[in-house]
Amino acid sequence: MKKALLIYLVLALTLPMVLIAGCKSSAPSNTSKMEVATTFVFTKQPTGAAPGKAFTTQPVVAVTDPYGNVILGYTGAITLAITHGTGASGAKLSGKITVDVSGGTATFTDLSIDIVGSGYSLTATSGSLIPTSSKNFDVAVPTPPTKT
Repeated sequence: MKKALLIYLVLALTLPMVLIAGCKSSAPSNTSKMEVATTFVFTKQPTGAAPGKAFTTQPVVAVTDPYGNVILGYTGAITLAITHGTGASGAKLSGKITVDVSGGTATFTDLSIDIVGSGYSLTATSGSLIPTSSKNFDVAVPTPPTKT
């Protein structure tokens, strides 16, 4: 009986440690399982911008909860705009700037900016969610290929 009790105590004390050690993330999680959308994250940043031409990498924006979890069931649309005070004055963002969210993300496909400039940023908005801005990027005239 003492041996069985000892084995039980060892397992009772070590099993939780094994389970804790097996966790893959130390980030906070949504333990209540209530998915409350609060903000966005750019999962693909806009890059490869030339004036009047579609970005070579179009932005993808995910709707997230306070812990960074993507809210798969979010319904609504995300609108992008040039972040105030970035890029060239008077620049215009063209293309489909408002996209419906599907599976927690909005994928933009044809965005462009018309004026050369540096330090542009795009801001994502949707209803009462906290706006989020992309990383800075430049709109530049492409360098013509060199002849060899």
